[in-house]
Amino acid sequence: MDRRQKIMRLIIDALTANDELSYTYTGAATLMDMNIISLDFVVKTNRTGGELNIWGMIDVPLVLKAQYDGRSFLQEHPAIQRQIEGHLKKIAENINRLL
Repeated sequence: MDRRQKIMRLIIDALTANDELSYTYTGAATLMDMNIISLDFVVKTNRTGGELNIWGMIDVPLVLKAQYDGRSFLQEHPAIQRQIEGHLKKIAENINRLL
């Protein structure tokens, strides 16, 4: 398993094991630049849910960003977005310590 695949697996495992929000991995985009990762998820809470894309560059200290689908109900819930951003920050910090 190369570095990129290892990082993607760590992100997927961490998000799908999350207890606060329900993350379901739906796939990864194929990109020409091997330094960029792009993962698609569906996020659900008790009240709402929606699709999002998580991306980041792996050739520098990893920083993960969330991009929300235009039709996603997540855009209307800033508290959930802050929760997601907190999860991504924590995951990126853990991965940067490991690698």
